[in-house]
Order: sequence, then C-alpha cells, then structure tokens
Amino acid sequence: MKKIIIFYLLLSFIIFNFNCMTNQPIISNGKLILNSNPSGAKVYINDEYKGDTPLELELQPKTYSLKLKKEGYKDYSKSINIERNKTIELSIELEKEESKQSSIIGKWEA
Repeated sequence: MKKIIIFYLLLSFIIFNFNCMTNQPIISNGKLILNSNPSGAKVYINDEYKGDTPLELELQPKTYSLKLKKEGYKDYSKSINIERNKTIELSIELEKEESKQSSIIGKWEA
C-alpha cells in the first residue's frame, strides 16, 4: 500500500512539473503598422511580398529589410528593428518618378 501511495505522489509531482514547463511564456512578437501615400503600395519584408498598404503585420523580434513598391513611384527601402511587445507605425510618403516621355521632332511619314 505504501508503494502505491509513493507511486501516485511521484506521478502527481511529474505531471505538475510538466504542466509548469509547458506554461512558459512564448516570446512575444512585435507589430508593424504601415500606411503609404498613395495607398496600395506593395510591401516586401526581406524580399517576401506581404500585402498592400495599409497593412498591419505581426513579426518576430529582429531586424528586417522593408521595401514598398508602387508603379509610377520610386521604391522605398528601410531597415526596421522589431522589438517584442512593441508597435512601430510608419506613414510613408512615396515620391513620384519622373515621367519618361519621348518627343519626336520632325516630319512623320507613314
């Protein structure tokens, strides 16, 4: 009988310790909120497409390469450092590309 009680006490202790270990906090992510003017810019994180602005992303804590691309506008690039439990909010004003127009001077014949 004594062996059975010791067995159940030992089993309870092991189960209790296992539950304590599995309840360890997980490393929290950080948040990146992106807006652009004009909106609809394509967002790339480490050269991987993530969506169009406005966009909200949850990312693991580390440094990332951020790129925004929109036709008719210059690409925007920046290195961002995401920290756990922190939010970075960026509002990015995209610059227009200079128009590439060609002028034909002279007589045109068909």
